[in-house]
Amino acid sequence: MAHADDGAPTQTVEIHYRMAVWAIPFGQLDYTGTFGKGRYSAAMHFRTSGFLGSFWKSAIDNSASGVMAASALLPSAYVSQSVSHSGRRQWLRVDYPRNTAPVMHADPPYDVSKFPVPDNQKRGAVDPVSGLSTLVAGLQTDDLARCARPLAIFDGRRRYNIVFAPLAEASAAPLTPETQRCKIRYEHIAGLKQEVVDLSTDPPPIYAEFLDLAAPDSPRGHYTLARKAWAAFWWGQVSATVTEVKINGHSVPLQE
Repeated sequence: MAHADDGAPTQTVEIHYRMAVWAIPFGQLDYTGTFGKGRYSAAMHFRTSGFLGSFWKSAIDNSASGVMAASALLPSAYVSQSVSHSGRRQWLRVDYPRNTAPVMHADPPYDVSKFPVPDNQKRGAVDPVSGLSTLVAGLQTDDLARCARPLAIFDGRRRYNIVFAPLAEASAAPLTPETQRCKIRYEHIAGLKQEVVDLSTDPPPIYAEFLDLAAPDSPRGHYTLARKAWAAFWWGQVSATVTEVKINGHSVPLQE
């Protein structure tokens, strides 16, 4: 197996987002990814806060680790821990053994008998944190402007695709060569239905503006992040906006 950047120094990327509904802050999403020596590890932490967050008090911690191949991240394990607004705790782990389908362990266990995910649909898929890390590491496509490679995700309960397409907006402000606007669509394949978004009807697309940050020691010479993302529901718009980015502990200025 060809590993990426086996001899490159390890780098750590931190990305912090402010979440809002109707422009009112309701939570914080923090991402940390470490890449180098042919391996990666990453973690995401979401927590509610503020007035709106008090109605949906919860926290979610997700982490993943694995191997960096030449053009993809190959997860070894994914762990998710959450506390709902009612205080219910859920722990889940997915192991991704080589040459066999991923295996889920959960406490309390999920009943997936009514909505199973066949082994052939699990193979080749990655966990949500590794999927996001694939974007951050710049491995999702040879050309960011294509904004077109789908991500196959298996989180232990459901199998879905995240499908990207370039967004052409005649009225949008001109973009620099380092930025690209994309339309992102959730495509349910198998398993339990999405719990956060009501999928009884087609979920609204997510729009995102991606930005390349120069990082000579990264696998592609840059890291990629969604500077902002938003989706419009019938009850209002939800958005995520970057508040700070750090590489190896040093803040990186963001283009306006």
